[in-house]
Amino acid sequence: MARRIRKTVISEGVLHSRRKVVKSGHSLLVSLPVAWVRRHGIKPGDVLVLTAGSLLTMSPAPESWEESR
Repeated sequence: MARRIRKTVISEGVLHSRRKVVKSGHSLLVSLPVAWVRRHGIKPGDVLVLTAGSLLTMSPAPESWEESR
């Protein structure tokens, strides 16, 4: 029987997760780890802030940021 690789591991308070990129129409999608979603109370329709450099970081948008947009 093949060994299943865990998608999400929490080590020293840091979540490490493997995600597969999926094509939907002309877009590419990546699902969010449920542990991260629950930890931050993310719900459908919430706004997330993405910061892209050599690394991609994601965080819930502060309420003040959402109101200014």
